[in-house]
Amino acid sequence: MARFVVRRVLEILVTLFIVATLIFILFRMMPGNPTAMVLSPRMTPEVREIVRSRFGLDKPLWQQYFIYLNNILHGEFGNSFY
Repeated sequence: MARFVVRRVLEILVTLFIVATLIFILFRMMPGNPTAMVLSPRMTPEVREIVRSRFGLDKPLWQQYFIYLNNILHGEFGNSFY
């Protein structure tokens, strides 16, 4: 019985990892600039760069991915704009 539970827990963890990875990839493949959603079109390039930096979009993709996974593990799912 313990073997079954351990196997199921491992399957769940692998599945969650795959789903989180797919979500990350899909959101990064979406067209457009993520900062355009939260900023007015009249904002200066300096403000846009500050927002990119705060969202971590100025970092390499692999670094963004590990930050994303770390945030998920800590229950930090990002900002809600609604």
